[in-house]
Amino acid sequence: DDEDTVKRMVRYLYTSDYMDFDDESNNKEATEDPDVDEEMIRMTQTVQAQINNVAVYALAEKYDLQDLRRQAVDRGVAGVWDLERLCNRD
Repeated sequence: DDEDTVKRMVRYLYTSDYMDFDDESNNKEATEDPDVDEEMIRMTQTVQAQINNVAVYALAEKYDLQDLRRQAVDRGVAGVWDLERLCNRD
């Protein structure tokens, strides 16, 4: 299991919440670079948050944590599945 995803799961077990995306280090580096496009940063963070939510969902499924699965779905896993369905249309 991915270390960051396990950390999200453990945080959830203690607090009933988890972070989609830990953007502190990425934002710090990005704001120091004047050539970085802010819109691209937001898009990258959104995609990374979705990937993280899918990973959390998979881990919650593995350990049968229904509430964590539900939270991952609420945070956007369902949107990822809808996007996949749209991309695979004939």
